[in-house]
Amino acid sequence: MKLTVIAITALLSGCIAPNVFYIGLLSEHDQSIFADAAAIEGVEVIDWPAPGFWFVKYGSPAHSAGVTSLGVIFIKHTFNVSCVANDPKASRDIYFAVIARHEIQHAQGNLAHSGNPDSVMHATPPCYPTD
Repeated sequence: MKLTVIAITALLSGCIAPNVFYIGLLSEHDQSIFADAAAIEGVEVIDWPAPGFWFVKYGSPAHSAGVTSLGVIFIKHTFNVSCVANDPKASRDIYFAVIARHEIQHAQGNLAHSGNPDSVMHATPPCYPTD
């Protein structure tokens, strides 16, 4: 069943521009972080809604950090990680960028998770991926 949902999502998302993401539903601070992550992944961001583009918004149903659904990337607003000792704000921003990169790659059709624990595409992405 899960594989069928992934396959259908992959087929339908072909109707959506894989390289353009609407980030206007995020705070200005997070828009900046997502834009930096998008630049690393070689995709564009826009700050106005347009049909046929990916929407990025807060929330992550049934997932620990983020999830990519048909035309929408959901990213949690807060995370339970410690990337920077004794600095929850820095940890949150770093991890937001990592999760953004992870979900952008899913939106581009990379549905597989890496077995490399240092990869941004690992099932539980690290704070400082090496790729």
